[in-house]
Amino acid sequence: MSRLDPERIRLITFDVGGTLIHAHPSVGAIYAEVLGRRGFSAFPEEVGAAFEGAWEEASAACPPGRDRYAVSPDGERGYWRRLLRGTVSRLGATEPPPGAADELFERFGHREAWRIYPEVVETLEALASRGLQLGVVSNWDSRLPGLLRELGLRGFFGPIAVSALEGCEKPSPRIFQAVAERAGVEVGQMLHVGDRCFEDGDGAKSAGARALLVDRSDADSSDGLKRVCFCLDGSRPALKGAPA
Repeated sequence: MSRLDPERIRLITFDVGGTLIHAHPSVGAIYAEVLGRRGFSAFPEEVGAAFEGAWEEASAACPPGRDRYAVSPDGERGYWRRLLRGTVSRLGATEPPPGAADELFERFGHREAWRIYPEVVETLEALASRGLQLGVVSNWDSRLPGLLRELGLRGFFGPIAVSALEGCEKPSPRIFQAVAERAGVEVGQMLHVGDRCFEDGDGAKSAGARALLVDRSDADSSDGLKRVCFCLDGSRPALKGAPA
């Protein structure tokens, strides 16, 4: 496992979902609650598994690097409507209850549906205190900038690159290059932190940036983002994947 050279790093960018924030209490629980009030009853665990299956299918149908919301013929809301339809079809229904798609779209656009991982704010403060620029590179729809403001996180970041606003998504090198250009740094001076090997790790490396993966799979992952500071201090973090 290699160590990062802190002298080379001028910009640290972050993935958002699964790295900085997570759905609360879970995607499955929120979907189950909204569907249940509309007459479609299912356990949160079942709904969560069905959602994951629908998400993977939708992701596989979109060419790597293409923004899924731009590819969607009826935009962001249409994409999420089809994803809900794919979710309930895995639970034995043909169509979701009327109004469920619109309610879910509104719910996930606001802070009540999300929680910040416990160590995130402390870590961002520590990194900013070193004079490092911080940014965001995220595969998300156009609601993300507003959501970051609601969560009180937007002020930590300078440039942000959101796939729906860039017209491309990770692992495309274009989205990483765009945020580096806005920060006024070379891509080689950028470290990207995320939780997915393909989108975050391989994507950053394809652009010429360094990558560091955070493992949020454990029940106790509260120190996950702190390991970025450890790595910059020359320590060897126990991460899912090595800095490169």
